[in-house]
Amino acid sequence: MDSYRSLTAVIICLSVLQAALGALAIVGPLTLLGSGAGSLWIGLVASAYAGGFLLGAQLAPREVSRIGHIRSVSAFGACAAVAAALLSLSTAIPWWIVVQFALGVAVAMLMATGESWIADAAPEKQRGSIISFYMVAGKLGYLAGPFLVQMLPEGAVYGFLLIVALMAASLVPVAATDRSPPEVTSASAMNPLQVWRRAPAALMTAVVSGLCGAAVLQLYSVYISAIRPVDAVAFAALFNGALIAGSVVLQWPAGLLSDRIDRRLVIAGLAAIAGFASILLALFGGAAPGWVLLMAASLWGAGAMSIYGVGVAHASDRAGAGEGAAMMSGVILVWAFGMMVGPTLGGVVMDVAGPSGLFSITAVALVGLTAAMVLRRADRAAVDEDDKSDFAASTPTSLAMSEISPMNDESVEIAEIGDENRNYAMRTE
Repeated sequence: MDSYRSLTAVIICLSVLQAALGALAIVGPLTLLGSGAGSLWIGLVASAYAGGFLLGAQLAPREVSRIGHIRSVSAFGACAAVAAALLSLSTAIPWWIVVQFALGVAVAMLMATGESWIADAAPEKQRGSIISFYMVAGKLGYLAGPFLVQMLPEGAVYGFLLIVALMAASLVPVAATDRSPPEVTSASAMNPLQVWRRAPAALMTAVVSGLCGAAVLQLYSVYISAIRPVDAVAFAALFNGALIAGSVVLQWPAGLLSDRIDRRLVIAGLAAIAGFASILLALFGGAAPGWVLLMAASLWGAGAMSIYGVGVAHASDRAGAGEGAAMMSGVILVWAFGMMVGPTLGGVVMDVAGPSGLFSITAVALVGLTAAMVLRRADRAAVDEDDKSDFAASTPTSLAMSEISPMNDESVEIAEIGDENRNYAMRTE
């Protein structure tokens, strides 16, 4: 319990931040929609946030090592709160693109700081359980955000005040903690071509996860406002809750199952579940009763929001000893690319084909991933059971979390890796 207590402040900080982001996922798109912006422009704004997030994730390790964890949390959190407040000043799309990019940089640097703190301070024997606890707490925070918005009086200004207040409140636990943060470490990333050569299934999973996840989480409120305009805010909160609940329920069982069978089969099954839910939401969203939409949303979240962790575990299986952090960092970079493309692509298709276009895109991507995983399994044998690393819950938010990889073990001197069984000498500390 002492390990959990030592990390309570930073976990609370990141969970409250997630609540702010969950609130912004409703307030932002609906504000732009109310000003007359189309789905394409809302998608471009979301992609700008994703681009800033990618840049922030790259810059964070250097800045944290320069000024330390606590001051980094305070500085980056304050910048995020200022950016959120600036969004309320105008609904002009160029303004939102610039400010959302800055917000993405600040949020990524704040999350990278907190996650590196968790990853480095968690004892090795408890790391998996502590990371899982953090992930659940973060998802519950994201789940709470839209419901807090629902409780506010009508008017976008109240939503932005809530978001700024939550971002500011997230800084208090870390600023007031008496626990010393750990020394920061940073991981170098493999480039996408290196990841493709080692683990193409993981690369494809990361791209689809980023594309579908960002598109839906950034644009679901636009989809809901089109099919249920009367109670858009209230039902959007329920829809978000169903997405997150599905992922919370299935993520860990899916990971445990992937420890026992070929992980690519688990990815294929999860993608098929989410693809089926996408088809339901695309074809029947406007006519189906609310409970059917929520069931489909929970299925979508269970499948699409659980594939990333299994994909990371597959990448770790294909990595050599001591290369887990570099491999996972490369996977995160590919995921972030999908995250940038998804909202823009979703916005374009929604403008052309209507609100159902959002889930039409995810249906194509997820069904395609299902087929690709089946073909990859037929083309290349699975990793031997003895060579599999244990599943560890992973979150695609920053390079800092690459440190939790069970394959990131520098105590191994020699590892045979790659298709040609090349030998890599690893330094022993």
